[in-house]
Amino acid sequence: MLEAQNLSGGYPGKTVIQNASLSLAKGELIAILGLNGSGKSTLLKILAGLLPKEQGTLLLDKKPLSEYEPKLLGRCIAYHGQRHEIPDMNTRTLLAHSRYPYQGFVRRLDERDHKAIEQATKRMQLQDVLDTPLKHLSGGYQQRSFLAMTLAREADYLLFDEPDAHLDISQVYMVHQLLQDLASEGHCVVASLHDLSEALRIASRIILIDQQTVAFDGNPQEAVACGILEETFGVVINRYDRFYRFSLR
Repeated sequence: MLEAQNLSGGYPGKTVIQNASLSLAKGELIAILGLNGSGKSTLLKILAGLLPKEQGTLLLDKKPLSEYEPKLLGRCIAYHGQRHEIPDMNTRTLLAHSRYPYQGFVRRLDERDHKAIEQATKRMQLQDVLDTPLKHLSGGYQQRSFLAMTLAREADYLLFDEPDAHLDISQVYMVHQLLQDLASEGHCVVASLHDLSEALRIASRIILIDQQTVAFDGNPQEAVACGILEETFGVVINRYDRFYRFSLR
């Protein structure tokens, strides 16, 4: 269990998240929703241990994140960021770097490493571009390469910041199905998403960030029924049999 209690944090001189409390369990697909600038990315970075908290408690399996050795934490939590600097390497080398938390002093890939990389490659359909320099790939292929890097980590807690950005529509649905599959396989999957309809369709749980804190935490049906999504995003939500339709208020 990854737990935050009265969590506050952000950047030097700027608090972005205040008094946020939540618990994240394996087997869940949790969609993080909120307006642009609401703090979704900041919250994910704090949960991943990439940004320091200012106050509150952050626990992984009842133990403070700060007490974890970096490599061990890297095996437990993997984070996929919204933006990436494109390194001067090919996709195969990028995926090899994802296995760093499992390697000793001599950084040599073993059978488990190769298996994890192979599985991530297949899931993101990258077999044909493994040896292509990342800088020569389209934005969509670059995004899929970094997603594969996150998958190859084999972490229990997978935090994705806009994992469907820069992708063609078919690849968007592929990624959304992947998020569902990962949760069903026992991972805790947390993803910030912009598409409200898709978030309501695929997520088992919705966390809404508003006014710098957790404004709602519950299942998608409750999120729609209570009206908080309509109020926050300024839309009208109509529910049909298997999907939601949105219109301006």
